[in-house]
This record gives sequence, C-alpha cells and structure tokens, in this order.
Amino acid sequence: MDLSDNKVLSLPAVALSRLPNLKRLKIDYNRIGALDYDILRSLKGLEELSLAHNIIREIPEGTFKDLRDLKILNLYGNKIAELSMETFLGLEDSLEYMDLGYNIIDRVSRIQYPKLRFLNLEKNLIKNISNVFNLLTSLQVLNLAENKIDRLPAGVFRAMTNLLQVNLEKNKIRKLEPGVFQNAYLTKVNISSNLLTEIETQSFSNLEILEVVDLSDNRISTIENGAFDTIPHLKKLHLQKNRLNSFKGDIYSGVKNELEVLDLSDNEMTYLYPESFESHPQLKWISFAKNRFAFFPTQFIKNLQQLEYLNLEKNQIKSLEDNDFANLPNLRRLKLSMNEIESISETAFQNSSQLQFIDISFNNISELKNDLFNGILRLQLNAGHNNLTSIPDKLFEKRKVFRLESLDLSHNQFSEIPVNVLKNQYNTLETLKISHNNIKVIPSDDNILV
Repeated sequence: MDLSDNKVLSLPAVALSRLPNLKRLKIDYNRIGALDYDILRSLKGLEELSLAHNIIREIPEGTFKDLRDLKILNLYGNKIAELSMETFLGLEDSLEYMDLGYNIIDRVSRIQYPKLRFLNLEKNLIKNISNVFNLLTSLQVLNLAENKIDRLPAGVFRAMTNLLQVNLEKNKIRKLEPGVFQNAYLTKVNISSNLLTEIETQSFSNLEILEVVDLSDNRISTIENGAFDTIPHLKKLHLQKNRLNSFKGDIYSGVKNELEVLDLSDNEMTYLYPESFESHPQLKWISFAKNRFAFFPTQFIKNLQQLEYLNLEKNQIKSLEDNDFANLPNLRRLKLSMNEIESISETAFQNSSQLQFIDISFNNISELKNDLFNGILRLQLNAGHNNLTSIPDKLFEKRKVFRLESLDLSHNQFSEIPVNVLKNQYNTLETLKISHNNIKVIPSDDNILV
C-alpha cells in the first residue's frame, strides 16, 4: 500500500488492522507526527515500512516490538533526535536496511542488529562514533555524511567484518590515525569535504580489496611516504580541491597497483617527480586541471600505455614542444584549454593515432602547423577563443586526418570561412562553429558548408 504525498496526519490504526497480509507500507511525504505500539501492532507480517519526510519526533520504546518480520525501515527526513537499541526494540533479529538520514540525531548509543546490511545516518548532528557500530557484523554500507564528526578513533571500523563502503563526506575530521580504516572487506572510502591537512604513513594500509578513496575538498598539503601502503587493487583516487604542490609516487611504497583514475585537479601543483607514475601502469584517466604548471613534464607519462584521458586545462602552460603528447597509443581525449599556449610543435601529437578530442581553446595560439594532426583517424577539435586568422589548406587532408567530425573556430580573427581547408571533409564534418570572428561575406560558391 502506498499512501505517499497526501495530507495524512496519523496512521489509521483501525483501517490497518483489517490488512493482516500487508507486507509493504509506504506513507512518505505526509504530516504524521507520532508512532506508537497500538498503531502498528496489527501489522505483524509487515516486511517494509517507509515513513520518510514526515514530522515524527520520537518513537516510544516498544513501538516495533511485534514487527518480527520487518526488514526495511525508512524514516528519512523526520525530526528524530536519538538512536538506541530501545528505540527499535523487537527488530534485532530481522532488520536489514535502516534509513535515518536527515533527522536531528545527535547521539547514537551502541546498537546491535546482527542482520543489518545498510545503515544511513547522513545529515544528522552526530559527533561521536566511538564504540557505536562494533556489533554490526553484517553491515555492508555505512553512510555518515554531513554530520559533525571531528575524530575517528583507531579501529572504529575493525569489528564490522563485512563492511564494504563507508561515507564520511562533509564532516569536521582533522586527522586520520594510522590504520583507522583497517578492515578486510572495505572497497570504498569517502572522506571528502573535511578538514584534513595531511595524510600520514599507513593511513590507508593493508586494505586488500579497497578500490576507491575520495579525499577531495580537504586542506591536504602533505601526503607522507607509504600513506597508501599495500593496496594492490586501488582503482580510483580523488585528491582534487586540496593544497598539494607536488605528487610523488612513493606514497604507494613503489608497489605496482591497478590505479585507473587519478584526480589531482584544483591543487597548487607546479612540478612532478620522475617516479610519479611508476607504480601505476594501468592509469586510464588523469586530471591536473586548475593547477600551476608552467611546463608539464610529459616524459613522465610516456610509459602509461593505457592512458585514455588527460586534462591539463586552467594551468599556465606556455607551449607544446616536440613529441609532448606523441606515441600514446590509447590517448583519446586531451584537454588543454585556458592555458597560456602561444605555439604548438608540429610533432606534439605525433603517432597518438587514437586521439579523437583535442581542446586547445582559450589560449593565445596564432598558428596551426601544416602537419599538426597528421596520423589522427577521427578528430573533434576545439580551437575557439584564440588568435587564429587562417589555417593551412592541407591541415585536414584525408591522408592526414581520416575523419574530421567537429571543428570549433569561434572567437578568433578569421576574415573568411576557410572552406578550402574543409573541402576534403565535407562528408564527415558534423559541426562547424565559426561565430565571433571578422567574417563579412559568405560567397555563393561556399556550398561546401552544406
């Protein structure tokens, strides 16, 4: 039964007593302010109860004591202030999913639900989680985002022997103790948007199946050697929006891993170390956007044979030199917009045959060399917001670029549409942008455009 989004003020106990076979009851988005035993006692076979987005303030002890089959309880978006074993007495042996997010809970006493697999406590006022969740040995997902937690006691997650994911986003955590996430089955940790300033040695260590770590939007300026020690299956590491000024490979103790995604955007980085990527031969996606590189040492990424995406936009790069992005066999997307690029070497992209999307917009480029894109099979080029007045007639010849699919030349200084350049690509070109230039005439023989 679904009675959501009406103007229900209280659960109709008499009506519900006539539904002895009811398994699922959903009464979200109403104005229910109270629950008690007399209302629910007739629903002994109930397996799912959802009362999200009501105004329930308290739950008297024993309210759920006859609901021995209840597996799913959703009380998201109410006014509940406390979570304890007495609150949900009777559900100890059945409850598998509990959602108490977006309430006003400021204290959680030790709870024990042996079958509970999912617990959402996001958007509450919880500060202390010491010895609270130790008995939840079946729990797989714990969401504590947007609370007021300021410290994580050592071993706080150790006894939760089936925990897969923990979300601590948007709290007030300032420090990670070594081994704080020690847990054999942990696969995903989100501790973004906190107050961390450094990641100490072995903050994340001996996590055999950990795959995702999100440390974005903190104040991290230092990551010590071995901070990510013995994490062989780490696939995604988010370090964007911090205060890092460099990136060294020794935070992984030199052990090769399976890292595929590395986000270092929006930091204060000016340089890399030669060994930065030696431990990451599987990297596919890297972002250094919004940093302070005046020169990007591309020789350090040459061994990343799996690299598909590289983002260097919003830096201070002045030029692209010989072979900078050459010989990268799987590179597909390259973003270089919003730098200070004035010149691009003719061999900058040489032999990167899979390169399909190149963004060099918002720079100071006044010339594109004749063989710049030689050997590219499919090309989508954004060269808008530069100082181009013309481009070479043979730039997009079929023997150089097999398929030109999209071309953005807007916000440049063209006085005429470069139709001669496009005549070999008329059957593949899908998008041409040439607005905000100095074009005054479109000649009648420019039918190549259609």
